[in-house]
Amino acid sequence: MAAVKKKCVLVGGGESGKSCMHEAHIENRFPKPYSLSVGDDCYDCYVNVDGTRVLLTVWDTAGQEDYAKFRTLAYPHSDVVLLCFALDQPSSLDTITDYWLPEHLLKKIDAFDYLECSAKTKEGLSEVFETAARAALYGPRVRKKKSSCSFV
Repeated sequence: MAAVKKKCVLVGGGESGKSCMHEAHIENRFPKPYSLSVGDDCYDCYVNVDGTRVLLTVWDTAGQEDYAKFRTLAYPHSDVVLLCFALDQPSSLDTITDYWLPEHLLKKIDAFDYLECSAKTKEGLSEVFETAARAALYGPRVRKKKSSCSFV
């Protein structure tokens, strides 16, 4: 059976761990040293969810303000958006609430799920991408206003 294609966009500040997360999951390695994402990088990974094979195209967006115009090109036709922040950098969570949510025109989100993971130890990493694929497959939970994209 052919895989169901879904688009996943990673957003967050410049040092939120987006690139580390996808590289650890998709390429099975933790990048050293820190490398700046410029523009948008795309990677494909297959995830099995409830008996369905999902081809998840993961867009790793640049978090720096200088790349805001490039970053917005990744948003159209997204099935799921992962809001990423680093637990050891509280300012990266502030970036999510102060910058990324307003950018998506949201005052309050009804996220599909909240998950924590470590790109370094890979703890919880597979679950993040499985949940992203599940959210992309099943769509947002029931809410007052319908949205075509789920936030994880």
